[in-house]
Amino acid sequence: LSDNNPFESALDCGACGGNSSLPNNRTLCIIANDHQVREALKEKGIMIPDSTKFIPAMHITTTDEIKYYDTDILTAKEAPQFFKVMRDFNTASQKAREERAQSLPYTQTHEEIMIKSMDWSEPRPEWGLAGNIGVFAGPRSSIKHVKLDNRFFLHSYDWRIDNDNADILTRIFNGPLVVGEWINLEHYFSTVDNAHYGAGSKVYHNVVGKVGVYYGNYSDLKIGLPTQSVMLEGEAYHEPVRLLTIMEAPLEKVGKAVENSIAKEFILNEWIRPVIIDTEAKKVYSYEAGDFKVIKELA
Repeated sequence: LSDNNPFESALDCGACGGNSSLPNNRTLCIIANDHQVREALKEKGIMIPDSTKFIPAMHITTTDEIKYYDTDILTAKEAPQFFKVMRDFNTASQKAREERAQSLPYTQTHEEIMIKSMDWSEPRPEWGLAGNIGVFAGPRSSIKHVKLDNRFFLHSYDWRIDNDNADILTRIFNGPLVVGEWINLEHYFSTVDNAHYGAGSKVYHNVVGKVGVYYGNYSDLKIGLPTQSVMLEGEAYHEPVRLLTIMEAPLEKVGKAVENSIAKEFILNEWIRPVIIDTEAKKVYSYEAGDFKVIKELA
């Protein structure tokens, strides 16, 4: 969240078309808390304990705060457990702020971050998704000790529970991967040629009737991201590279998912750089010259 920012949608949810994710979040929680829904899920082998409550929350990326909603469904007995979760999130938020503040100019403390988010003259309230470099689809346990520097979109995936047609992985390719590719290309083109594919500097922008922005008092409507979202002191802050797509799954299963998804076009036209970690075959594959080739043998 930031004030006086025509490009605020660029900091919102990519999967929601640049809108807030809160409506979807609250709707999902209402559905998941419904007793009849849970009974129907049991027939599909999905068991949600009666003691489980879904509470909608939203990550404010500018300040790394977590806001909670609809907490009135919690009983007095459940409240202490929820307060513990809140404390844990507060600790994680503080650590995230400390880490990210180092990359923002003139921002070192929590107070300075808060001021930055509300300052009408601030052209760079946060870096948003600048610096994104890849997607990882696999078990969270595989990367829990890896420092990714906020550069990867993470999607938990266990190929062992996927069917032979790789339906789960196919849905990941058709959903989260597509969104990651949109975001990656938006930053890529806004960085390599900001004059044509970006929006130029916010300093010269005038808002045109909630439609877009133009330069000064007259220009074509600007597209893409402003320089403040991808550049720092005249140099590229965002590294313009094609999306590195890492999947931990057998090669055969990835192949089926690729054939049944839009990812096939991304791969064939080399808009993404796929890497497959096949722990069963103990091999790592990369797509080169029209085929997946072994680039490393796992011990």
